[in-house]
Amino acid sequence: MTLKLNHPKTKLKNNFLQALRWCKEKIGIYIKKLVLFGHILRGTGVSEILKYSSRQLLSKLNKIISNSCYNLKFDIDQENYNCYQPNWLNEIFSNPPSNKDLRLLFTKHFSHIELYHACSPAKLTPYYENGLKLLDNKRIEGEFKELVTSKIEDYDICDINCSIEKTRKFYNNTRRVSSGENICFHYDKRHALSQPSFSRYGGEYMHYLVNNYPIEEIRKKLNSICNNEGIPTLIIIQLPLKKIKNDECFKKYIKELLVRWASRYVYKEHLNNDINDVSVITYTCNENIERRYISRHEHPQEFCVNREEFYCDKCKKRISRK
Repeated sequence: MTLKLNHPKTKLKNNFLQALRWCKEKIGIYIKKLVLFGHILRGTGVSEILKYSSRQLLSKLNKIISNSCYNLKFDIDQENYNCYQPNWLNEIFSNPPSNKDLRLLFTKHFSHIELYHACSPAKLTPYYENGLKLLDNKRIEGEFKELVTSKIEDYDICDINCSIEKTRKFYNNTRRVSSGENICFHYDKRHALSQPSFSRYGGEYMHYLVNNYPIEEIRKKLNSICNNEGIPTLIIIQLPLKKIKNDECFKKYIKELLVRWASRYVYKEHLNNDINDVSVITYTCNENIERRYISRHEHPQEFCVNREEFYCDKCKKRISRK
C-alpha cells in the first residue's frame, strides 16, 4: 500500500476550492432571498413610486408607453403640444386612451405616489404616531387668537376679528376650501420648496390670518414670531394611487407627466430644473393620512432662511441654517 502525502500547494488548492463552493452555496441562498425580497417590495409598491421630478420615472414611463398597445405617432403639432391643448393626447397616440385607460395604465405599473406637505409643528412625533389630521380652519383661528393675545401686549380684539373675517371672505371668494377641512399636498417637491411661507406659518390659512392683520407694526411682530416658532418641515408621504379620489386632479397630474415624457423622448428636449419645468399642481385630500404612509421628513434650507436655530424632537438634534 502506498500512501500519498498531500503537497502543501495541493492542500491549499483543495481548501480554496472547498471554500469557494461554500461561498457559492451561501451566495446562492442570499441571492434567492434578495430576489424574494425584491418581489415582496414590488408587491407592496415600495419600489414602484411616482415621483414627478424623477428622471428615472420618465425613463420607466418611456418603456411602459413603448411596450404598451398604443401605437405612437411622432408628427405632433408643436403648437398644440406647447399650449397644452385638450386634443394633444390624440395626436400622440393613434388609438387615444380614455381617462379610465390612463388610470389603469399607471395603477398597473405604480402603486404609490410621493406627495409633499410643508408645515411648522411644535413637535413632529405626533405625526409619526397619529398621522396627518385634517386642517380645521376654526381650530387654526383659535391658535391665531392665542398667538396674538399671548405675544402682543397692545392688541385689540376687533383687529383680530377683522383679520379672521377678511381671511374667511378671501377663502370663500376664491373657493379655496369646500368643507373647511382638508390637507394640501404638492406633487412636485421643487414647488413645495418654493413655498417657504407655509412652513414658516404652519400652513396657508395661518399665513393669511397673520398677513391680514390691519395694524402694520403688529403684523411685522407676528411675522417675526412665526418665523422662529415651530419646526420648519417638509413631510414626504407615499400614498397609494387608489386613494387619489380626485379624478380631475389625477388626470392633470398624468397629463403633465406625459407632456414631460413627450419633451424628453419625442422632441428630445433637455429637461432642466428651472421654474418652467416645475409642476404647480396640488392635491387636496379630504381625509386623514394614516401614519404608515409617512415616508420621512426633511428640514430644507429653503425653509430655514432668516430664522434661529431650532430643535427637532424626531431628529433629536438642534438644526441651524447653514
